[in-house]
Amino acid sequence: MPTPQPPITIGELTNVPDFESEVSADWCQDATYRICHRFATIDIRDSSGLDDGSICRVAAEASTDAQFFHRVSGTWRSLIYGNNRPTSWTPTVQQNAATTNFAATGAQPSYTRTGRRITCEMTIAYTGASGGTAGSVIGISLPISGRSGYNPATPVGQAFIYDSSAAIKYRAMVVMNNTGQVILLTQHSNTDGYLGAVDFTAALAAGDQIGASWSYDAASTFT
Repeated sequence: MPTPQPPITIGELTNVPDFESEVSADWCQDATYRICHRFATIDIRDSSGLDDGSICRVAAEASTDAQFFHRVSGTWRSLIYGNNRPTSWTPTVQQNAATTNFAATGAQPSYTRTGRRITCEMTIAYTGASGGTAGSVIGISLPISGRSGYNPATPVGQAFIYDSSAAIKYRAMVVMNNTGQVILLTQHSNTDGYLGAVDFTAALAAGDQIGASWSYDAASTFT
């Protein structure tokens, strides 16, 4: 059996077990030198006083699933959601510059996040007098800003608009319009264009519905 050696220093780490030495219990249990700190709650994490560059894991609690965080410029930022828990959001639907008055049908629109990947699901019914402009493209806001550089011809999901006055469902592909909004590339006919401006060209009215699901990359890994 090799002779136990005293602990050594490596950079900022002290009391590190030397090669073939007995493991120092003090070093293993001293939170100062942990690569990933562990906290039971968000409140305990926030009062820890850890420096920028620290990484931690917070155990699941009522307000959040277990998550990993990185401290940047004095703020804890999520590295990855541990359990892909759905988060509710209220999308803004626009037809031209007007914001329409929608209410959720069934489950509230929601999204999940894993790293940079965002997945959205929604079915919403229009409940108010028309707030849109006939012949104008319909856009839906994103819950988290997307990365730049998406090709507007590349679909990221599927959608439909139900026109209650005509009892017709118009199908479309979801495409990125910009870093904050998606639009709906029609599949209803051979016409090349976006719902609101082609195929379905009416102003959104009470009783109309929009259903969609899509996935995209966020601008950053962090929230």
